[in-house]
Amino acid sequence: MKALIYRDYILGRAAIIALVVLIVSVNVLNMLTVSTDGGRTQSLTFDAASMITYGVMFLSFAFASMDETANMHLHLKAAPLSSRAIVGERYLLLVAGIIAVAVAAVIGDAVSPSTFPLALSLAFRIAVMCLLIGLLTPIAYKFGVQRAVIVFFMLTFVGFAGLFFVAGVIANGYQTQADEALAWVIMHAGGVGAAIIAFSLLIALASYFVSVRVYARKM
Repeated sequence: MKALIYRDYILGRAAIIALVVLIVSVNVLNMLTVSTDGGRTQSLTFDAASMITYGVMFLSFAFASMDETANMHLHLKAAPLSSRAIVGERYLLLVAGIIAVAVAAVIGDAVSPSTFPLALSLAFRIAVMCLLIGLLTPIAYKFGVQRAVIVFFMLTFVGFAGLFFVAGVIANGYQTQADEALAWVIMHAGGVGAAIIAFSLLIALASYFVSVRVYARKM
């Protein structure tokens, strides 16, 4: 397992360093653009946590693409490693991403408090990582990274289209109900956030076991 982690670090070192530099640079610039009244156009929480969220997904695709190009599964299967260990190392990136997002969100909220509950902000970001990586990783193992990327863009399009559709429906007669539902969610932010995170982690765990089975049959 340590060898696999070190291998990914060597292969993706440049991308990881570039991602860290980008996140730090954007947030430093954000902190330097504080207006005289202390306001910001975007909070530090949004910038760092969101960039880490999508950065983790980018790295996940990058590592999978490099492995596929090099037919790495043939080399790894010849090594004394189980399918669970090989696939599990990939999901460690998701675990690291969740921890990094949590730390960034907490620090960001302390430095630049947001009116939106931290529990919900953190839960939504963890949900995005777990659901997308959890869904796309088995697809990448089974059908290839290129098709997984196509599915990713399709899901992104459908997601945004769904948001616009829901917003339109709400604007045409359901604004009061939507405001009441949002107020209830914010009032119970801790419980709702915990439920979202628990559900997302279950999806990721199920994805891991599916990926192990798919990888074990990969020739």
